[in-house]
Amino acid sequence: MALASISRIIIEQQMAAIGVRTTPANLQITTPSPEMTITQENAEFTVESERPTFKVNQKKLRREMNLADPVTFNQELGSKAQQAVHNGIKSKSQEGDFIASVQQQGNRIAMISKQKSIAKTKKAANIALMPPSKPEIEWNPGYVRINWSGHNVKIEWEGEYMPEMVVDPPYSVEVFLLREPQFRITVEPGDDPYQPGQRVDAQL
Repeated sequence: MALASISRIIIEQQMAAIGVRTTPANLQITTPSPEMTITQENAEFTVESERPTFKVNQKKLRREMNLADPVTFNQELGSKAQQAVHNGIKSKSQEGDFIASVQQQGNRIAMISKQKSIAKTKKAANIALMPPSKPEIEWNPGYVRINWSGHNVKIEWEGEYMPEMVVDPPYSVEVFLLREPQFRITVEPGDDPYQPGQRVDAQL
């Protein structure tokens, strides 16, 4: 008897393919230019000052230099005049008593004149600084005061200054199926598995 042939299985497969389409974004930036207005107030100043001054103790200075004020000078002059008159009267009285004294020998008028001459030569000279002490001085240093008014700068902006950004077209990525996957199985009749001369007819 003849044997049946063996069928052959054929498998066909096609892989899927993916396509990618990228659209880059286009960025547009618009920057406005605002206007600036500056208002400035200059600083001002005023100066207050007082000159330095000093005051000398004139009373002490004039007193040490024997230069008293008019009132004191008149008082001292009057006192000295009274003392000089008193001393003169006393001296003349003593001279009169000396001349009238009968107990004194010699020329008494010549003796009095000699004593006066000797007294004039015995006057001592006093040499010193004038005035003898440092003057008393009171100082007022004065002052210089500067007053400033505030300096002001005002800045005002007009218009928009923030940049404007527009994306046109937007960035996009498109993924699509370029080729669909396929899988196919077919069966084809096969050839006789036995070669010629290998068939065996047997009868039992």
